[in-house]
Order: sequence, then C-alpha cells, then structure tokens
Amino acid sequence: MRRGAAWPPGSGHECGPCGPWPPRGHRPRRVVCVLLSGRRHILFYFDSVSQIHLATWHRGRIALVGDAAHCAALLSGRGTSLALSSAHFLAEELEGAGGDHRVAFERYERRQRPYVEFAQNSVTDGGELIVPSTQEAIDARNARLQAVAT
Repeated sequence: MRRGAAWPPGSGHECGPCGPWPPRGHRPRRVVCVLLSGRRHILFYFDSVSQIHLATWHRGRIALVGDAAHCAALLSGRGTSLALSSAHFLAEELEGAGGDHRVAFERYERRQRPYVEFAQNSVTDGGELIVPSTQEAIDARNARLQAVAT
C-alpha cells in the first residue's frame, strides 16, 4: 500500500496522517489506519473475549465486585450471578466482621473465589465461535448457523 492510499478500500480515508508509507522499511501500519477509519465508518467492528484474573480483589479500603474483580467473559454465562453473589457475600462479610474491613474482604474473597474460578475455567474455546478471529472463520460460522436455521 502506498502513502495516501485509501484504507479500508473504498473508505475514502487517506492514510497520509499515519506517517511514511511504509515506515522505514517496515510493513504498512494497517492497524493504525483501520483504527482511525473506525471513527468515521460505522461498518468497523472490533471485539475480544477476555477474562480478568487478579490475585486479590481489594487494596486498602477498596474492594472490587463483579466484572471489575473477576470478569469470566461472556462465554461463561455467569456474569450476572457472579456479580450478585459477589455483592451479597461482600455485604454479609462486612456486616459480620465487626467493623474490620480487612477481615471482611479476606472472607469475601475466600467465599467468592471458588465460584469465579469455576466460571472462568468453564470457558473453553467457545470464543472462536462467538467472536471469530478471521474472515474465513466468520464465514464458516455463518454458514454453519445458516445450515442449522434452514
């Protein structure tokens, strides 16, 4: 691709602001241009399937609950129930700790962590089905879904 060429093709986005094309002997920085074009074009889509793994869900007087503490990813199907149990366990432990938030936070994590680990470990390779990584994978998934629907 040469400097000033439109990316994505037909988008009208000039890649001139992305720098020398290609930059000093490297491959063209298409990612930069795709990200820039996404601001102007509604057909741009990007997503990932991610999990949050933290060694602890608290520091000082702050405790995290729900996805902020332990996102199990959309594939687990347990996000809402983990968020609710997280808030419930934390409230119970705060009430029962006699005003000591450090004790409450440790107990909360001990109670909640087995549920979180189960949910996170139950997610396998389903991400490729829901959020395929290539156009070929998207087309194959869509063809399988179309076949099932007919």
